[in-house]
Amino acid sequence: MDTDRWNQAVTCLKDECPSVKKKGLNILRTFDWDSKRPQIKGTFQSLLNSQDHYLKLFSIELAGEKHFSEFAPVLAAMAGDRRTAMHHRERAVWALGEIRDQESIISLLKIFLEPYDALCFYARNSLALIGAPVLKYLMNFLKNPELGIREKKHLLQILIELDMDEQKKLEQFLSFLNGRNEEERIVYFKILAELQAVHVIKFLEEKLGQVNLAKSYSLEKITSRFTTHRVKIEEIINKIAVTDEQLALKLTVSLKKLENNDFSLLEKLLFSEENTHMLGMLVNLLPLLETPAVLPFLINFLHHEDRRVRANSVEAISNLPGIEEETVIDSLKPLLEDFDNRVRANAARALWKIGGLQMLEILKKMTAGEKWMRASAAYALGEIGVYQVVGILLPLLDSSDADVKKNVVLALGKTREPEIIQPLTTIALNEREEFFVRRLAIEAIRAVGNKEASESLMQISRFYSEDPAVYEIATKNYREIS
Repeated sequence: MDTDRWNQAVTCLKDECPSVKKKGLNILRTFDWDSKRPQIKGTFQSLLNSQDHYLKLFSIELAGEKHFSEFAPVLAAMAGDRRTAMHHRERAVWALGEIRDQESIISLLKIFLEPYDALCFYARNSLALIGAPVLKYLMNFLKNPELGIREKKHLLQILIELDMDEQKKLEQFLSFLNGRNEEERIVYFKILAELQAVHVIKFLEEKLGQVNLAKSYSLEKITSRFTTHRVKIEEIINKIAVTDEQLALKLTVSLKKLENNDFSLLEKLLFSEENTHMLGMLVNLLPLLETPAVLPFLINFLHHEDRRVRANSVEAISNLPGIEEETVIDSLKPLLEDFDNRVRANAARALWKIGGLQMLEILKKMTAGEKWMRASAAYALGEIGVYQVVGILLPLLDSSDADVKKNVVLALGKTREPEIIQPLTTIALNEREEFFVRRLAIEAIRAVGNKEASESLMQISRFYSEDPAVYEIATKNYREIS
């Protein structure tokens, strides 16, 4: 190496004047870096780490021009460091595309899958230009089971754009697909359709020996046999697709398998889904399939830690055809004491829908039990709300327990039957009753909404003319009826 010219370059680089600094960079560019690489490795490392804008940019570009593969990890780290200036990161991505060794290609693929538009563009362009060497690593990335639809779509876009022999590219992708299961193949066909890669789809369909594979798994075709609830099923799947497109595709494939009474994939989806919002929607879909075969799944979810999943499961069970009453009733009864009011309400309505008058007898027996059983029975009877429950509820008004009495008054109000007016008026006029019980009684009377209820509220209002709190409540409810 020419020592004098090297020293001259270093001196120029240290100068503050941009034009002098640029002269130094041009001198360095003329050196035979390959033959002298061991001696100048430390110097080049210092250039890469420089805080000077020009030196750093020069060293990044030189690494790409000279294919300095030993500096690929440094460039990859620089590209991924958000604290580094974006133009330095962009040039680092470009340099990796020029180096083109294994580490550079893997780094570019990782960068490409990160959500940074500018860097994605540079990485995508570099990968496409590298061509055939990228394919092996790209296939390995596609095998990652954690990969989402967005990432798969990006990687297939690279596959389509790779600058290499088209036939060899398609054959290698076909080999990759042959190692995938049916569900995954459908995912890739749908993505290719979105990317409008018609030539790729045509090649694959011919080689795989399957006609219109993607179309046979279209949502419209699969749901066509669910004549009663087709629209609702499609709505749920489309809602899921907004958040988790891959789950929606798996669900579509699982519905296809139901044609042969194969519930294995559907079961796998249900018991592997960790997102409770998604699971809640899957549960809502089950009764729409109109088969009692999903009942064991729903009974399992009655004990799920998420209250939305429990509530949806109860409602789904009540909508299933051809289920055995006794098994279901025994499974639902404990939920009348669930801490979530929606779960309790759904359980009560489901028990009435499934058990009918038999359920009234069960609840009537519960009213003679311990405090929690009486309170739960009263709540459930209120949710059922038919006129037959009034005769069961009225005797419970004599309960000395405030929680039981509260549930009874609320339940009577939900029936809106005229028979409740007189006993609730007696409760409201009894100053020894808890204030909140009297208030609930007044509101329950107002719920009946007839002339007798109006007259009763006027009577209560007059009785409490010197008690502002109760007077105001009674008067307000009277006016609402009037």
